[in-house]
Amino acid sequence: MFLKISAKALATACLVSILGCGQDGSTTTETKVESTPVTVLKPAAPDEKPAEKSTGEKPSDAKETSPVPAEKSAPKGSDEAKKDKPVSLDSPSSAPADGSSSKISLTTVDYDGFLKNVAQNRSAKLTMVDAWATWCGPCKENFPHVVMMHKKYSGRGLAVASLSLDDASKPQKIAEATKFLESQNAAFPNYVMSEKLEDACEKLNINGIPAVFVFGPDGKEIKRYTMDDPNHQFTYDQVEKEIDALLKAAEKTN
Repeated sequence: MFLKISAKALATACLVSILGCGQDGSTTTETKVESTPVTVLKPAAPDEKPAEKSTGEKPSDAKETSPVPAEKSAPKGSDEAKKDKPVSLDSPSSAPADGSSSKISLTTVDYDGFLKNVAQNRSAKLTMVDAWATWCGPCKENFPHVVMMHKKYSGRGLAVASLSLDDASKPQKIAEATKFLESQNAAFPNYVMSEKLEDACEKLNINGIPAVFVFGPDGKEIKRYTMDDPNHQFTYDQVEKEIDALLKAAEKTN
């Protein structure tokens, strides 16, 4: 059951968590996820940069701090105009476990479309969905473990998917997320939420990322791992152990 929280309070919680996700945490052998620091007093959106006073002079480090120039618009209907646009949802994505002949891409879905895709995969004993974003340091640090689980457990009935909370309305962000997925050889269904960040957090009923959701073959959520409780921070090693146990239980009943 989702918690009923005011949109304003939830938006603030999401953004505080985002700031924490962007911090680089120390790596341990247990792929421990860093929690959101409590010292952030005034959270800002992932892409927001502090305003600079105009002095009329070009700063000496202009190359490092200048914003990315706007992309030139391509003629309507051209390949260049289409390449960075989010892919609309038509049918569930699929990919081989080794990724040998699959092009990695992002499919834009709203929350209902995301749940629909999960429920349509009736052949899977379990479906694990990893919620992440390019601005979340711990998410990217632990993503290789997600890819490893796909390769290790897909033959036993585990379906793996990623769910990006990057801004789907910005082609540059979609391109950045796709590039990361390609670098990780994430050859499984990859989705990006079409809702705004605060709305996506509200519908997913989370205060921040990374977060992992586990669904049964009927598309119903049976387990979730979040950073919402500071006294119970999950690790991806923990996720793997519990999924392995769930798969063994499912194998015994078949």
